[in-house]
Amino acid sequence: MLGGATAGRALTGSRAVASHAWSALATRVATRDQLQLVAALESAGYAVELAASGSEAIERWRSRPYDAATIDLLLPDMSGLELLSALRGELANRTTPIIVITVVPDARLVAGFPVHDVLHKPLDRERLLASLARAGLPARQRERT
Repeated sequence: MLGGATAGRALTGSRAVASHAWSALATRVATRDQLQLVAALESAGYAVELAASGSEAIERWRSRPYDAATIDLLLPDMSGLELLSALRGELANRTTPIIVITVVPDARLVAGFPVHDVLHKPLDRERLLASLARAGLPARQRERT
């Protein structure tokens, strides 16, 4: 999930990222895909938070505002559709764009859920960033500290 600007600095792994960056909470994807997702977002100036499960994503979703979300449909504790339903059922982040990243090549699977985009694996960095830009979240120059 991509999060809103926060006061001060957001910690991403071992790196501090300037507060004006979009912050991201990406819900669990396979390790290789997760590395690609995080690298793509960080290289475009996004601060990334990771949720290892659907329940952790819901907990984080409730805790603060997010600019956008990325989720996988295959999660360890629930289906991606259950996660979509839970996220959209929350008052917090109700209008936050959600991008689904999946191996399932059929966008009809998420029909009925308000999602911004469905991207297929393997992840294409340029498509991800273009989707975020269409959601009003263009890449920003990352400030290194």
